[in-house]
Amino acid sequence: MNIGLFEVNQLGDNVVFLPVVQALRMRFPAWKIFLATTPTAAQLYDADVPPARRLVIPLADFRRAWRHPIRLARLVARVFSERLDASILADDQGNVAHLLALFAGGRVRAGMRRDYVKVPRSLTHAVPPLAGKSPAIQNWEIARAAIRALGGGDLPATPSAPDLGHLLLGAVRRPKRIIVHPGASMAFKRWPADRFRELAVRLAGDFEVIWIEQPELGEIRLPDTVTRVAPASLGEFVHLLGTASLLVGNNSGPMNLAAAIGTPAVILSGPSHPIWDPIWNAEKILILRDASVSCIPCEQERRPSMQCTNFANPMACMNAWSVETVHARTLEWAAHHAAAATP
Repeated sequence: MNIGLFEVNQLGDNVVFLPVVQALRMRFPAWKIFLATTPTAAQLYDADVPPARRLVIPLADFRRAWRHPIRLARLVARVFSERLDASILADDQGNVAHLLALFAGGRVRAGMRRDYVKVPRSLTHAVPPLAGKSPAIQNWEIARAAIRALGGGDLPATPSAPDLGHLLLGAVRRPKRIIVHPGASMAFKRWPADRFRELAVRLAGDFEVIWIEQPELGEIRLPDTVTRVAPASLGEFVHLLGTASLLVGNNSGPMNLAAAIGTPAVILSGPSHPIWDPIWNAEKILILRDASVSCIPCEQERRPSMQCTNFANPMACMNAWSVETVHARTLEWAAHHAAAATP
C-alpha cells in the first residue's frame, strides 16, 4: 500500500496531524508513506517519513500554486510519480491539496469537504466536519475513514499524543527554567511584545528565563538577567522546551508542542477558537481567555481569520491582560506544577 498524506500548513496544524502519521507507520509497517508538508514542520516527521518520501514546500508557495501553472504542473507531476493507492488530506487542506490528491489517483481519497474547496470529486470518502471538536480529532476521524475503506480495520476512538522522542534525546527538565515565546504566526494572536518583555524581566528575579527571539517582533531590549536564544531549527527548540519547567506564550505552534511533550504552559489566547485548546496534557496548560470580551473568538471554528475583527477596540481580547495579572497567574501555575513534580 502506498499512501499519501497532505498537511501543508502551520506548525501547530502539523503537530496535531502527527498522530495520524505515527499510527499508520506503527499499525501498517509495510505501507509506504508519502507526505506533503512545510519546511517549518518537516522535522516533526523525521522518525516516521524518510526525506525522499516528502514533498516539502513553503506554505505561501503551496497555497498560491494554482496561480502559477508551471509550479502547479510540477507539483502534480511530483505527486503523480508516487503512484499513490490512497490519500489522506488533513481537515484544513484547501484546493491545491485536493487537486493533487485527485490527480494522484488512488481508490481512496479521504478528507473533509469544506465550503472553500472547489475541486469536484477530489474525495471518495468525505468526512463531515465535527462541530466543536479539536483539529486533532477531526484529522483522526479522517484517518479512521480511510483505513476502514482500505480494509485495515479501525483505529482507537481517540489519538494518543504525538511522540516527539526523536527531538528530545538527552533533554532533562530544569525545575526553575521558564521559556518565554512571544511569537505567533498571525500578529493579532500575539500579546504585545513590550508586555512579554516586562513579564520576562519580572520572572527573571525568581527563575532562569529564556527568551525565544522572533524576527517579526523587531529588536527587543532585554537585561542580562534574561537569556536570549534563537533556535537554529525546530528540533533545537523542541529539545530546549523539553528542558523547561514552564512555557509562557501565545496560542500557537509552541503551545501544541508543549502539550505534546507534557511541558506545563501559560497561554494567552484571545482570538483563537477553543477547539484549538490542547487535548493532550490539558491539565498542564493554563489558557488565559477573557470571556467578558464579547467579540471572542474572532477566529471562528472553521473560518480562520487573518486579522482582528474588533475595529472599534483592536486587540481587546489580548490587551485585556495586564503584566501584573499574567505574572501572578504564571507564578501560581509554576508553583502548582513544582509541587506536583515533588516526589
